Amino acid sequence: MKNLMMLLAVLTLSGAMAQPPEMEERKEKMNAMRIGFITDALDLSADEAQVFWPVYNEKNDKIENLKREGFQKMHKLKKEGKSLDALSDKELTAIMDEKLNNEKTIAQLNIDYHKRFLELIGTKKTFQLYEAEMDFRRELMQKFRKDNKNGNGRQDREGPPP
Repeated sequence: MKNLMMLLAVLTLSGAMAQPPEMEERKEKMNAMRIGFITDALDLSADEAQVFWPVYNEKNDKIENLKREGFQKMHKLKKEGKSLDALSDKELTAIMDEKLNNEKTIAQLNIDYHKRFLELIGTKKTFQLYEAEMDFRRELMQKFRKDNKNGNGRQDREGPPP
């Protein structure tokens, strides 16, 4: 099972987009941890893992790209020195509409992939997937809080965690 997890981690991480090396390394480490955590929680067989992970990663990539696009637009406005007061109502409405459309697209992706997960791994393991994702996020948040409390957290980064 460990060899399977390592193979899955390598396959998952090979498609990562170009980012600064330290961010890319952090993202790869987090993805590998998530793969291990979810694989253990779902107790996926080799056959299940082979069909599940490409679909799961595809969903997450689509959602991450939508979120990244929105973040990059907001970051661009900040870099250009545009404050809230400098934007017209029309510009603000366009930004909010795009954000809401992205959220609607993400919700539809979750619905579509939920159906695919039910077909691939069944009802029980799909439910366990959602629990495992929540548990993983909870553990990450606890780790970040602990690291920040101990002075190990990064205070100089921009944007949300990957």
